[in-house]
Amino acid sequence: MNAYWEAVRPYVVDGVITRSDLDPEQWQTWRDGMRERYSWTITDPETVEFVREHLGEYAVDPFAGSGWWESLLISDMDILGYDIAPPQDRWSPVGRCDAVQAVSVTIPSTEALLLSWPPRYDDIGERTIRAYRGNRIVHIGADGSTSDGTDEMRKILAEEWTQVASHIPVRWYGVKDEINVYERA
Repeated sequence: MNAYWEAVRPYVVDGVITRSDLDPEQWQTWRDGMRERYSWTITDPETVEFVREHLGEYAVDPFAGSGWWESLLISDMDILGYDIAPPQDRWSPVGRCDAVQAVSVTIPSTEALLLSWPPRYDDIGERTIRAYRGNRIVHIGADGSTSDGTDEMRKILAEEWTQVASHIPVRWYGVKDEINVYERA
C-alpha cells in the first residue's frame, strides 16, 4: 500500500496538492511532515510505475532517507538504499554510508542510480555521478532549477549524459518536481 499517496490524494487538484482548509503555517507544517516521513516527491501510482520501469532490475539509492522509495519498489526489483544519516524511523533497510561510497562499492554496471533530491548546497550529487560506473540515472528533483544538486551536477548531466525520458509527478503547490532518466552519452 502507498500510504503517502493515500494521505495526499484527497487534496490533488490538476496534479497539484493544495489544502484550502489550512492556513499557511499549518500547510507548511503538514507538507514538511509528509516529506520527512515519506519522500520529497509525491509517490503517486504513475510516478512509482515510471521510476520502476526505468530503474530496471537492480538499482542503488544513495540518498534513501527513510527508505520510502525502496519500500515501494522492492517487490519488483533489487534496490539498495543508503544515506549518510538515515532517520530512526524507516520504511525499509537503509545502510549508513556516504553516497559516493555507496555507488563506488555496490554498483555493478547493470545497476541504475536513483538520484533523488541530492542536497542543494553540496557537491555530493556531482561527486556521486562521477563515481557511478553504471549507464542509467533516474534523477528525481526540481525542474532544472537550483532546488537540488549544484549547477555543476546539472552541467555534468547535460554534457555527459543523454536524457531519454521524463515524467512530471503530482506536485506540492509551489514545487516543480520532475523525474528525468539519463543514459551515459
